[in-house]
Amino acid sequence: MVVIGLWLSLVGYGVLYAGVQKLGGRTCTFGDAFAGRCGSGAATQSAPGTSSGVTLLSSLQAQRAQQGASVPSTPIPVAA
Repeated sequence: MVVIGLWLSLVGYGVLYAGVQKLGGRTCTFGDAFAGRCGSGAATQSAPGTSSGVTLLSSLQAQRAQQGASVPSTPIPVAA
């Protein structure tokens, strides 16, 4: 039973690590997660072969600023 639990935890770690890397915009397979070959550095939003200089972080910051500007800062009056 302990051996099965250890095996599941190791496989779960690989799946979790590869999934987090893919969500971050990097290329990472299940085998790469265990071999330490997952891509590092900032992922770009541009098409392959082009270099626009837009990173995932800068595009998320711009999106967050745009969403923050659309939220009204004055409270809504409530009739008591």
